[in-house]
Amino acid sequence: MTVIKKRYIGKLTKPETLIAPIVYLLLSSYLLQYYRYRINPDATSYITIAQKYLSGDFYDAVVGHWGPLFSWLLVPLLAIGIPKIIATKVLLMLIGALTIIGVQLLSYRFDISASIRRAIMASVVPIVLFCSLITITPDLLIACILIYYFYIIFSSDYPESESSGIYCGVLGGLAYLAKHYGLPFFLSHFLIMNIVSYLAKKTRAAKALTLRALVLGVTAFLVISCPWIITMSKKYGEMTTGTSAKFVYARYGPDSSGLSWRDTLGLREPPTENAVSAWEDPHFLYLDMEAWSPLESWDNVKQELKNVVNNVTHTRAIFEKFSPFMLVVIVVYFLLCVGAFKRIEKRDLLIKHFVTLVVYTIGYCLIIVTYRFLYATWFLLLLMTGQLLTLVFRYSRLNLWRRGLVLTLVLLSFFAWPFKRLVISANQGKYEYEVAQMLEARYGVGGNIASNSRWHQTLYVVFHLTGRYYGTVRDRTSSGNLITELSENNIDYYLAWDEMESERSSLNHYNEVTGDEIPGLRVYSLKGKE
Repeated sequence: MTVIKKRYIGKLTKPETLIAPIVYLLLSSYLLQYYRYRINPDATSYITIAQKYLSGDFYDAVVGHWGPLFSWLLVPLLAIGIPKIIATKVLLMLIGALTIIGVQLLSYRFDISASIRRAIMASVVPIVLFCSLITITPDLLIACILIYYFYIIFSSDYPESESSGIYCGVLGGLAYLAKHYGLPFFLSHFLIMNIVSYLAKKTRAAKALTLRALVLGVTAFLVISCPWIITMSKKYGEMTTGTSAKFVYARYGPDSSGLSWRDTLGLREPPTENAVSAWEDPHFLYLDMEAWSPLESWDNVKQELKNVVNNVTHTRAIFEKFSPFMLVVIVVYFLLCVGAFKRIEKRDLLIKHFVTLVVYTIGYCLIIVTYRFLYATWFLLLLMTGQLLTLVFRYSRLNLWRRGLVLTLVLLSFFAWPFKRLVISANQGKYEYEVAQMLEARYGVGGNIASNSRWHQTLYVVFHLTGRYYGTVRDRTSSGNLITELSENNIDYYLAWDEMESERSSLNHYNEVTGDEIPGLRVYSLKGKE
């Protein structure tokens, strides 16, 4: 590969550069025992979709809300018999190791000293432990893919050849298959980076090479992404590159009550026979929501502006969780880009770093932001911090002891939050697993299940039961409404958490199967009355 220079590959294969990924794999393997039960709603969908591919149910495995790549990568691990949650953790551990190697490689696209680079790699380990063990989503996967894309596009010599554009397009296509956000980000970012490169080139031949790289990159991206787009569009009967954005967008419209769809839509049958819940394909939930566009009225424009302001505020809070120094880093980097400090060399590379941060972040700010969506920016900001520290140490008169102190404080700040989250999240999910084991082994609970509350917790219990979760009832205060909603949906078991007295009187004709053995939970069999 001509783009990834041999001298960098040589550095990556040196023993000292393999320390971080090896340490990470050892730590993650040990810590897995404390997070083996921890799941999240998205995880249940990715796992059941992978199981559909494994069983040959390819039609139902096509779901427009979720990128397919994570489930595809999960299939071989499930096929060899690894338990489903453990399989996702193993997959994320492997992705994490590739991410650490990618960060090491990408660090050479920044002006970072050797000592600061070593410190950064030590800081990356707990961050990636957090990303791989806490939440089962493809957010680490897309971050990993984009890190390698950034390595190519950030080269001061880009495009070294026509093939560099192809490599970018392939990685962009994989990013899209990992998460549908990869499509708007790659196309916009790749275009901007090529415009910057084109304007920076001095000769006609170099400009022509950039244009060819752009065309070849977009072509490669389309070759990778179009089969999935066509498959989704055929299933849903309309042209679509993914259904997740419009679902999320509908949740924050001008007529939104502020309540979750879980509280307003009531019981919903899972979309397929072996789906765990309606969350496997939220497109069908979207059909019951009110779509809107900011262009329809002035009130809608104001609503969109309100959403963007809220998302920008939330993004700032997330960056400050990543490190209290993040806002300072971003402001100083911006000043360097606009020429506030004249002695800075290779300013065009600084501009590429900063534009990438802005483009990646602003796309999410238009819809919704959460911390895991910004994993890619976390690694980017860490490297930007390393570059700023290198410049500070180069042009300041700080002695060795003070440099070490500053470096330690800044980099420690990056893994304070993930370390805290790792500690408080240990052994989460074990309770739901044990409850599910008890309900299945002792009482034969399964089939169609609903609950009065605790949607997330019940979903995890039903997931372990391999049942079908219909969600929470819309109205549990009215006896008639409760029984009607349960019977209309052919519910077999009703899980009542912290049961209200009105619920107990409504269900007193049905058998409570556990005999109050589980504190705070009563399970009613609706298959027949006492």
